[in-house]
Amino acid sequence: MTKDPASRRATVILFSLCVIAASAIAGAAAYRYLFWGNQLPGGFAVSAVDVDGEGSPEYLVAKTLVDLPESGDYTVVGVLANPATGAAITTTSGRVEMDRGADVFGIGFWAPEIRKAQVSGPYAVRLTFIREQSDSLFERPASADMVGRVYQWSHATPAYDWRTFQDQPSAVTISGPVTSEKRDFDGDGLADAYTLSLPISVQKAGVYVLRAESKGLSLPGVTDRFVPAPQGGLSGPRFEQLSPGAQTFNVEVSSDQMYLSGANGPIDFQLIISSGTETVTTHPCCGTQNPSFSEDPAFAPPPDGSVLGLRSPYLIAPTPIGVQAQATLTDVVHWYDYKAPWMPIGFTGGVRDHGTDTDGNGKFDYLTVEADVNVHAIGSYDLSGTVYAAGSAPSEQVLMRSTPAGSHVVTTAWTRVMFNDWSQIDTPQTVRLDFAGAELRNAGINGPYDVKLRIVPANVVIDPVVAHATAAYDLAQFDSTGAKAARLPAVAITSPEAGVYRVSVDPSLVPSGTTVMVRIIHANGVVASEGFGPFRTDAARAIDFAVAVYLMGPAGQGVDYIELPLAA
Repeated sequence: MTKDPASRRATVILFSLCVIAASAIAGAAAYRYLFWGNQLPGGFAVSAVDVDGEGSPEYLVAKTLVDLPESGDYTVVGVLANPATGAAITTTSGRVEMDRGADVFGIGFWAPEIRKAQVSGPYAVRLTFIREQSDSLFERPASADMVGRVYQWSHATPAYDWRTFQDQPSAVTISGPVTSEKRDFDGDGLADAYTLSLPISVQKAGVYVLRAESKGLSLPGVTDRFVPAPQGGLSGPRFEQLSPGAQTFNVEVSSDQMYLSGANGPIDFQLIISSGTETVTTHPCCGTQNPSFSEDPAFAPPPDGSVLGLRSPYLIAPTPIGVQAQATLTDVVHWYDYKAPWMPIGFTGGVRDHGTDTDGNGKFDYLTVEADVNVHAIGSYDLSGTVYAAGSAPSEQVLMRSTPAGSHVVTTAWTRVMFNDWSQIDTPQTVRLDFAGAELRNAGINGPYDVKLRIVPANVVIDPVVAHATAAYDLAQFDSTGAKAARLPAVAITSPEAGVYRVSVDPSLVPSGTTVMVRIIHANGVVASEGFGPFRTDAARAIDFAVAVYLMGPAGQGVDYIELPLAA
């Protein structure tokens, strides 16, 4: 049939469009087969990728066929593990948006971590997806029963030699172990400083940031009475210009900080070196140059997935940049090995005891203990003492740092001492505490005794302690009258949760007209807390605290006293 020219043109155009559409459909099918995520033979593929062309791969890239039941946000955790032990060699994680159904998910592991671990493949690749709630108002929220669901895939890689992967470039390396030294400058037997030293080798001149950290030198309730919580830092970042060659990174910690830390056992220290940048700004008017320093970021954003042959969705580990080297040391530290900080008053070490007969009947009414002190600030001080049975502690030094159980206590006493004359400042003074003889007789324990004295300044910051072994006494030497006028009710110490402590007494049993005072005091003398409110500290170190409870009369006189351990 003959068609007019217009009809023939229309037929040709329609045929051409059909050819174009068919080509597009075929191309789309080919693209889907070659590139779309649900086309991955075997469901897993892995390759080492050398981004900079230097010859050794920076990334180990894995592609895994996953199948998720719901579109939305997922937290993804990728682990490259040693299949022999299951231990992670390197990991990366992040939040991604996924479509429902089958898709290929790509993940790039930072290969220098493999070289650092010195573990050859095959490796285990573990991929975990955790369904999260939507983080955008424009996204469909997750189904309530889907949030938190976990989906996992695991595959094994071919064999790899760890030596083929790129090494992490470093401009500074650790060339030896961390060492420590207690430094006694004046030879008095107490350290004036604690020094950490780390030998390093610098390959490239530049600005470096030096930092030392130790969480063990921070104790809630003690160190924070003097300085804000240090977050583990021993020293602020130090910016130093280092030249190539052997260097030593030194950190000196003052005796005050070591003493106030209350450390009494193994402590972990960490020394960290990272790269920094110096920026010089010039004042626009006078031309004065002002240098400033900053620490380089530890990581840069990862490369685009296309660089590693990946298409969305994928997750790539961030790229470490700059320099960071670190070394650790575990050292046994005792706060009492260091010189104490300034205190308002201090015992000089001179202590004496004798019996006191106040009524001349030939019997001792009191066991009197006198101690020499140096007063550095005027004011009132609460002098308290506990008489223990001999041998309650292995030595006087141990007794000063510990609180024996109540079963060792023979008797106690306390009094308020006033130093209001400036002529008394920085000159030797004597304080005195009388223990009732009747209380000794009632306890039924002959001397000698171990006596522990504590003197707390009115501003309640830090107090000194002294211990003393008395002469021998026979109970028959003491008068049977003159016992305490009133006594403290039972003191209860409870811990409703780890690291939290409460001290309480039954108020109905407190003698009329008297007042109860409570102080929680660390072995180093720091008064950590006053009153009955909850006290919080490190539960593992609570044994180093004492609870001092005072019963005070209407005129402020000492009536009764007890000192108990905060924790067993």
